[in-house]
Amino acid sequence: MTASRGSRRLVRTIVCGYTLDELPVSWLRVFHRLEREVAKAGLRIRVDLSPLERLPERFEVLVVHPSLVERAQALRTGALIVPATRDRAQAAVDELMLQLAGGTSLHAEHVGVGEPRIVVHRGSDVL
Repeated sequence: MTASRGSRRLVRTIVCGYTLDELPVSWLRVFHRLEREVAKAGLRIRVDLSPLERLPERFEVLVVHPSLVERAQALRTGALIVPATRDRAQAAVDELMLQLAGGTSLHAEHVGVGEPRIVVHRGSDVL
């Protein structure tokens, strides 16, 4: 994992980045795995799937394939860059979740008991 700026950071959005040229099916699996782990941990974090060319305005963690790390760093977003592959996705997600659980460099708010689940719709699909 590549840290790009200082101390303890509140994570509200994690972006799984790809390029407009290619969105491999294996990368969708990485995205869904991360999404499930965040939900299972009960964290108030939005997991987004966005091309590097059209990243959201605000996010704290950017997960990319190792071949895209240099390109992601060149964007100078200030986000923590996490390299992951389909084969190493679980290890990368586990490491990120440990950092969030430890709360020393990254932390996140927990969803309260009984709070409604926030979902994002794009057309008829729930994201």
